[in-house]
Amino acid sequence: MITALDAVDTLAEIIKDSPLGTEITGGIYKLNRPDNSQVEDVVLIPITQIDEVWSEGVINANIHVSDINVVIKDKLTGLNYPQNQPNYKRLKQLLTIAKDEFEYVTGDGITNPYQMYLQAHNIIQDQASKSWFLNLRFSYQNYK
Repeated sequence: MITALDAVDTLAEIIKDSPLGTEITGGIYKLNRPDNSQVEDVVLIPITQIDEVWSEGVINANIHVSDINVVIKDKLTGLNYPQNQPNYKRLKQLLTIAKDEFEYVTGDGITNPYQMYLQAHNIIQDQASKSWFLNLRFSYQNYK
């Protein structure tokens, strides 16, 4: 029987060998992101799994993208203020790659009979690390 952690292993391998895996500047991690990482990491977290004839579940893949430093000019005072802002362009680029690559993925049907698809996505702020991340929600099924 496949477990939620087996499904995480499968998704990690799929991402590693994909255009997204070669595009990110960091690594692919299971369950937790390294402390103080400032690079683009993918963190895979299983959410649920139901075990019947088919194992079904959900995995979140969080793609972290560091903020960029910008200077914003105050129109009233004319003063410049440095700020961190989301790297919108990079978030959009990585989301496009992920959507193109992971709309629907299947195993070979014999040794690894699974199907996985990108169910939903969201963009979430992580204030502690001064970054935003793409939250990709994958749904999967695997025949026991």
